[in-house]
Amino acid sequence: MGVFVALEGIDLSGKTTTAKVLAERIGGVYYKTPSEEMAEARKIFNECGVGMAKYLFYLSTVAIASYEIEELLKTTNVVVDRYLISTMCYHYQEGVKIDTVNINKMGIIDPHLNVCLTVNRRSWEVRQKERQEESDKGWLYWYDLSRVLKSFTRGKKGVVINTSNKISEETADCIVSELQARKLI
Repeated sequence: MGVFVALEGIDLSGKTTTAKVLAERIGGVYYKTPSEEMAEARKIFNECGVGMAKYLFYLSTVAIASYEIEELLKTTNVVVDRYLISTMCYHYQEGVKIDTVNINKMGIIDPHLNVCLTVNRRSWEVRQKERQEESDKGWLYWYDLSRVLKSFTRGKKGVVINTSNKISEETADCIVSELQARKLI
C-alpha cells in the first residue's frame, strides 16, 4: 500500500512544483484536482456565481479523485496538488456553509499526510510578478485564506511549511523528512 500526501495552500505557494518534485522523490505519481478532463466544467462552475454549486462541483472532483487515488495506492505513492482541505477552505472563505460532519461520512479517503504550504506577502508578490499573473483578489484575501488553511491542516494533524525562502526541492526535502519521522516511508 502506498503513501498518500496532499499539498494544500494558496495560489503561488509552490504546491504544483513541490508536488511534482515530491512525487519523484518518493517514487510516486503526481495527481491534480480537479483533473484536466474537468477543465470545461470547471470554467462553467467558476463563472456561474453560485457559491454552493461551485463548491459541490469541486467536492465532486475530490470524490472522484479519492476513488482514483485509492486505486493508485494499491501499487504506488500518490502526491496530490489540492484536495479536500483546499476545497473546503476556499469555499468557506467565499461564504459557503461547509458541513464537515457529513463530509467525513462521504467515504473520501484521508491522506497519510496533509501539508499546507504558506508564503509571506513579499514572496507572494515576487512570484506573482515572475509569473506575470494578476490576482482578482488582493493579498488580504490570500492571507486570510492561508490562516484558514493552516487551521484546518493542523486540525487534521498535518504540517505547515512556509515556502517564502525555499525552492521546491527544499520544500520537498522537508516533507520527505516529515514522512520519515512519521515512519510513513
